Amino acid sequence: MSPSHTQGLFGEKSKLLISGSFLWLRNRLGECFRIHRQSLVVEGPYFASPNLSEGSLFLHPDHGVLAFGAQGVEQFHEGTGKFVSLWPELGTNLCFALHDYQGRMWLIGEDRKQFLLWHQGVKTDLTQSFFDPKDNTHLNYLFEDRSHNVWVCSNNGFFKISNEPNSFQQLLTPAQVDFPNYIPSFRGMLEDAKGDIFIGGYSGLFRWNPQGRLQRLFDNTIPFSPYILLEADARHLWVVSEGYGLLKVNKQSGELAVMADNSGTLDRFLKAGVRRRDSTLWLGGYQGLWTFHESTATFAPVSFPFGGLDVGALPINHLYTTQDGHLWVSTDKGLYECDSASVLRYYGTHENAHAPLVTQVIHSVLEGPKGKIWIATGGWGVLCLDRNTGQVKPYTTYSGLADNTVAFGLYDGAQGLWFGTNVGLSYLDLTTDQFQNYFVIDGLTHNEFNKGSYLKTRDGRLFFGGVNGVNVARPSSEGSTPSEKHRVQITQIEFLDAQDSLIRIQSPQQIEEGVRLPVHTSYLLLHLGFSDYLKPEKNRYAYQLEGYSDQWISLGEEHILRLASLSHGDYQLNVRATGAKGNQALSQFSLPLYVPQVFYKTWWFITAVIVFVLAAAFLVILQRVRRQRDLANMQLMIATDLHDDVGSALVKVAMKAEMLEEEVPHTLETEMSDIAATCRKVLGNMRDVVWSIDARQSTVPDLFDKIREHVRHQFQSSAFSYGFQFTEELDQVNITPQQKKELFFIVKEAVANVLKHSNGSEVQLKAHKTERKLILEVWDNGEVASLPEGPGMGLRNMRMRADRIGGTLECIAQPGFLVRVHTRIV
Repeated sequence: MSPSHTQGLFGEKSKLLISGSFLWLRNRLGECFRIHRQSLVVEGPYFASPNLSEGSLFLHPDHGVLAFGAQGVEQFHEGTGKFVSLWPELGTNLCFALHDYQGRMWLIGEDRKQFLLWHQGVKTDLTQSFFDPKDNTHLNYLFEDRSHNVWVCSNNGFFKISNEPNSFQQLLTPAQVDFPNYIPSFRGMLEDAKGDIFIGGYSGLFRWNPQGRLQRLFDNTIPFSPYILLEADARHLWVVSEGYGLLKVNKQSGELAVMADNSGTLDRFLKAGVRRRDSTLWLGGYQGLWTFHESTATFAPVSFPFGGLDVGALPINHLYTTQDGHLWVSTDKGLYECDSASVLRYYGTHENAHAPLVTQVIHSVLEGPKGKIWIATGGWGVLCLDRNTGQVKPYTTYSGLADNTVAFGLYDGAQGLWFGTNVGLSYLDLTTDQFQNYFVIDGLTHNEFNKGSYLKTRDGRLFFGGVNGVNVARPSSEGSTPSEKHRVQITQIEFLDAQDSLIRIQSPQQIEEGVRLPVHTSYLLLHLGFSDYLKPEKNRYAYQLEGYSDQWISLGEEHILRLASLSHGDYQLNVRATGAKGNQALSQFSLPLYVPQVFYKTWWFITAVIVFVLAAAFLVILQRVRRQRDLANMQLMIATDLHDDVGSALVKVAMKAEMLEEEVPHTLETEMSDIAATCRKVLGNMRDVVWSIDARQSTVPDLFDKIREHVRHQFQSSAFSYGFQFTEELDQVNITPQQKKELFFIVKEAVANVLKHSNGSEVQLKAHKTERKLILEVWDNGEVASLPEGPGMGLRNMRMRADRIGGTLECIAQPGFLVRVHTRIV
């Protein structure tokens, strides 16, 4: 049938439904039509009440075609051809419904913002349990897949509700017990010696025996609420009530007696109680702390002065006794550990706290394994106090806890702790330190739990009370195991390339193969996904970057991972995830990452630079060697020329002067003799200079030979005796031509000073070496009162020559006179 055939008969935005051989349509006015699928004959209209939320039709397996309208849910009667009201209690203007395999009805309510569950005549609003109001979620459609999972389609994506069987047995629900004019909400619980379970709350006091028989001892017509239940004797219970103080109740008949307040101070609105080892009841209320002595049936107010306040006068949230007999008092002003007479320790935010806590609002405490104290807080999750070390470890929604407002904690006696919160029940596996969370969809009567409403029976069953009834945990529900149905994945990768252009990778195949990043990647963004769709916004992620750190880093509920400034190397990014219930991915997702090295740090570039530097150094050294060789050749040529030309000329002049000495007049003989002597002296000096620049004589033995020659020449006609002490190890020492020259002239100057100034008779020349130094000494035995002073340049020149070769010169006056020069050797 094309739109032209209907001619606008069905109006705008008609809703469709297939039922057997009929196609049903409904318009916004509530008019319903059915069309025979074979003959295309149109029947109707059949009128259902208008629906302002554009509600559709629904096919129920037991009740046929249903319509949602202003009168709630309406059923079509084939005989009358009319829609009549079926379930008005479901409310008006419903938009959509789904009947699942367990017989539950899932409903989308008014304005598509309500999410409801209707089962066994009880309607539960799940909106706050699944959706955050600030997200402005609009629900559009519900369907059940082949695995019986319920899927919720919304403007914020898909949400999946698992088909896993309920983990809890429900007691005292509105479907089981009539609660006129009251929303059932439960508080105190107790198991007596016979195994009967007593449960108190705003709706009365109930007894549930091991055979499953439920008895109401008294109902909600009483003007008080049984807050805490304590064993009195075989026939009676103590009821710590909010409204009537302390009562004694007969277990069989429910007959009760209000305990008279002999002190005149008892708060009638009590909400905490505990039995101490001395058979004394400790009671806490809005106005403080009292004791009740069973033997005398008398009350007494308790005063616990501490830090400028009286703990016994504070509003009390919870009382608890640990195995060491200490009383723990939970208040909105902190946590106090007491004995029967005084406060022993305070835990809170003030400076005088024995162990600092992040909050003062303490709802309750629990002693767990190894004597650790688990503290339930109002808004800060659970705090684990190690009494031995004073260390406090927090557990919050960031750690996997269902909510940070925690009513109570309960140890299961094995390996786990249970915590009742405002939005669900959390189980902490102490072996893995991981949470498993449970909600209404897991069989809870409600997601909100009450303070003091918990019980562990002798046979191991766990009772948790809250709104809408009591929940009994099955043993199989304990613990958190990985689920094969859930996988963690990297869905998209973004980074900047070398040109700062955005690269986006979305292909799963490309992602699994790994990513090669550009050098100096300053922007890397990874989108994470987890196939647990119960509460996708509550999925939590953690990652580990192998090659950088072995530590796992939690991202909390953030599903985008940002990495920046990764250095060169091969990495493996591992990602794991945990769902809102605590379900973990069966395996982690691993992504290879490679960041190449910047070119100037690569091995080939470094090798090329080293080769270049070595080649350049080789060329520089080769050039220097060539220059030194050329310089040595030049020095040799100069030395040869001086020796051959100038030297021969000076010899001739000296010989001529000596020959003329016999022929000139007597008055000129002295001048001719001086000329000959001067020429001989200049010739000797010139030979010393020529020797000093002759590169062929640059070894230490050459130096010593020259020194011996010079010393013998100087002292051969003097009265001095002389000697040499040059060790043989010096023959292997290398010195530079500059060192050879300067050392020789220093020794020459020292010898000249001995001849000029010394009054001694002996001269000794010594040479030896240390690890890196050559030491030359010239010593005479002349008597010198102090170092010579005057206008002479001898000592100054010697120091200057020592400085030229990086050495030092020492002059020591006694005994005798010693000139010592140090110079470095290679």
